[in-house]
Amino acid sequence: MTVKNLMESLFSQPAGARLRQDIAQCAVAVLRNPQEALIPDAAFLAVGMDPQAQGALDRYVMEKELYYFEKCIQAVHAFREGDMARAIDFLMKAKWDFDHWALAHYLLGLVYFEQRDFKAALDQFNTACMNEPYNGRPMEIMRELTYAILMG
Repeated sequence: MTVKNLMESLFSQPAGARLRQDIAQCAVAVLRNPQEALIPDAAFLAVGMDPQAQGALDRYVMEKELYYFEKCIQAVHAFREGDMARAIDFLMKAKWDFDHWALAHYLLGLVYFEQRDFKAALDQFNTACMNEPYNGRPMEIMRELTYAILMG
């Protein structure tokens, strides 16, 4: 089973002891497969960012918020194309005015995770968890997985 498949299953199961076991198993798989792609589409879908969507964002937000969400979706597309530097650039622009919003931190954590910069990823996931009061589960899963990887 690939690392992506193991990670995908993390986003689709309920919380509990089984999830913790799967996080530990996934952490071992990440460490054993240093060249394999890591982040599945489910990590983006869990926060409403469809990597395959081409089109309109919700137009019921103010211009400044629209800019934020546009930069986030552009970062997801850049990630999917393998252009991590461009994805980071988009997310840094998104965070400029909305550093207290969790989505850009979470997405930036995914980029760092894919680059295997686990310390930077953990910092972003921690910030995302602190800033997200409602849909924090995907962020918490990635935070726990990254922590397990760093602790060996």
